[in-house]
Amino acid sequence: MDDFPLDIVLAVIALAVSMLAFVWEFVLVGRKRLGYRVQMDTPVTGEVESVYQGVLPQLRPSDGSAAPQLQDLSIVLVRIENSGWTDIDSSDYGGPEADRVGVHINFPGRRIIGMAVTELSDSGLIDSLRPGTGIGARDDTAHRMGVIDLPRVPLNRRDHYKILAILQRTGTGATVDPTVQAKIKGGRVTETSSRTGVSPKLLGLIAFLVLVIAVQVVVALRTEEPKYADCGGGTLTLVGSTAFAQVIGDAQVAYEKLCPAAKISLEFEKSQSGVVR
Repeated sequence: MDDFPLDIVLAVIALAVSMLAFVWEFVLVGRKRLGYRVQMDTPVTGEVESVYQGVLPQLRPSDGSAAPQLQDLSIVLVRIENSGWTDIDSSDYGGPEADRVGVHINFPGRRIIGMAVTELSDSGLIDSLRPGTGIGARDDTAHRMGVIDLPRVPLNRRDHYKILAILQRTGTGATVDPTVQAKIKGGRVTETSSRTGVSPKLLGLIAFLVLVIAVQVVVALRTEEPKYADCGGGTLTLVGSTAFAQVIGDAQVAYEKLCPAAKISLEFEKSQSGVVR
């Protein structure tokens, strides 16, 4: 059991875990990934009315038609992005091919007053987000929520666009966070976060590798001195001239320290003793 190569086993485990983490994150689940992030969801009615009481309800359309009841408003900014490492084509979105819509942004308890597409990472994306492509806003009365429909926008790696919406609360109680509904064939849809910090998965992998290295160091420190092939056990008696006593004595101490199973006795009297014995 003393010869078990624990340090080699730990190194192999660390390498295997690192490779599996890479394959899982970038080949299996990260190959195609549509990400979304709610970057802003801010109420505005209270802030405006705190300075100008009743301004929003008194606004009137320029054509003289009935004024909308502008109260309990909020502004929401949602980022849609390709957070994987391969491109997303229009055919990668789930659902019937004839359906031009690929993504739904749901706002429970709120209806949509207006919306706009903003901050395109590539100006060519605008062709996929023009009127008639499937983009639009509607009320889902059955589920009491507003819905923004987005088309099957092809996104190259790291491409993104943002949707800015003005909403009005229709129910009572606390505001419910928006949700994004979509499906990517051979991939997944995930909520992303700002990339200003370190990923928890990366921190976990680093912590695991540090632990493996620490264990290897402890094992190395506790390992006995290496046993060389010419190190043997037993008893050896050396006789000879006293002229060599000091040199041979030093060698005896060093050898017995290296090979604890070896015992060397010294009998230095005169040269004839070594020749006779």
